[in-house]
Amino acid sequence: MSLLEKALRVATLCALLSSAACGDDGADESPGAGRDPSSLLDAGSAPGDAATGDGGLPAADPLYLVGSSIQTSSESVMYLWTTKQLAGAKLDLKRAREMPGASDVVLYNGFVYVANSEKMNITRYAVQGDQLVEGPAVSFLGQGLQYVSYLKAFLSPERAFMVNDQQHKIIEWNPTTMTITKLHDIGALKRAGWGDEFRGGFLRDDGKLVMHWTYTNDRKDFLNTFTVGVWDALTGTLTIEEDPSCPTSAGFGGYFDEQGDLYLIADSFGLFTQFGGFKDPKPACVLRVKKGETKLDPTYKLRPSDAMGGHYPWGFYYLGNGLAFTSGIDPAVTMKFDSVFETLFAREHGGWLLDTKSGTARKIENLPKDGVGFESHTTDGRLFVPRTSGSVVVESIMSIESTLFEIKPDATAAPILTLPGYISPIIRLR
Repeated sequence: MSLLEKALRVATLCALLSSAACGDDGADESPGAGRDPSSLLDAGSAPGDAATGDGGLPAADPLYLVGSSIQTSSESVMYLWTTKQLAGAKLDLKRAREMPGASDVVLYNGFVYVANSEKMNITRYAVQGDQLVEGPAVSFLGQGLQYVSYLKAFLSPERAFMVNDQQHKIIEWNPTTMTITKLHDIGALKRAGWGDEFRGGFLRDDGKLVMHWTYTNDRKDFLNTFTVGVWDALTGTLTIEEDPSCPTSAGFGGYFDEQGDLYLIADSFGLFTQFGGFKDPKPACVLRVKKGETKLDPTYKLRPSDAMGGHYPWGFYYLGNGLAFTSGIDPAVTMKFDSVFETLFAREHGGWLLDTKSGTARKIENLPKDGVGFESHTTDGRLFVPRTSGSVVVESIMSIESTLFEIKPDATAAPILTLPGYISPIIRLR
């Protein structure tokens, strides 16, 4: 029996939704088991940028890279394969690559980079025809990281970055030579009396890396202030921006829009400081860092709950033209469960389109309700949201099934494909 088949045999819904869904403190986590919130990075590309693998692409002869991931408490396996079309694509066990330990995938500069948190490395693959051809790997063993994941911080073919919040370092590596080249100190983010977590990053093409930073002591107490660190890869300088009117953030989502402005979500650490009995609750915020700036824009602040009829946002993924997808958590739902953690991962939450220009929101009526654990994918100028759709038999082995929905600007959803496991990545290769 293959490793994937073993994983399929013991997969559970909580393991598919989140690494913390089976954890002991219930405060996390990012979608997909084994994913490390301390290294979550976004390429910071506006729609159409080649760094996301979806821009400037010919209409003819498309090729997509699709992943189906199965995570358990002890194993993490990704099936990765290519397809000419997304609609109705099926998992072909014979064609797909089986990648135990794979934790994230990104397309950059014509190559596919796959992070592996078991091997603690990143492997580069060339795209030849409709196949991935394995190339060299760079190892992060001995760098103090718990996971190697979320590797979208590419500044150039020679410079890419990974944040190590445990040691307050930024690890620089070269995607061409596949070597670690330098360590950068970000110790100024330390705060006396607090532990801290890097919760997500957004790298601009001018070398500015904007990092969600949360101060917490074992998830039992939080400094409930929105905080970002802004590190300049060109000068090595670090500045810290705060907004005490907004809560701390778990950093689930965020994006650059067509103008290059960065939109960030302050989500009460995934709603835990809002509903978890912590002191000083504050409503969620959407904030902005304008193109070319490093400070939070004092002229812009959106309270999503006001637009969503009192529902609270979880996740923040861009469709385009100012529209962003989020899950809406009804405060009344929290009364049905013993903890916020159980509330978040219950299949109780609808999808919403938030208009960050007008400050309005619309509920997506035909999108099935689900837990909040699935991240979303923007590729080919389209936004795709996975939803749990039941169970499926794969070679006589029962597994969880997910359906990928395309979110439309008119606040409707259309099913695209259904796969076993957790659907990630969805990347257009050409």
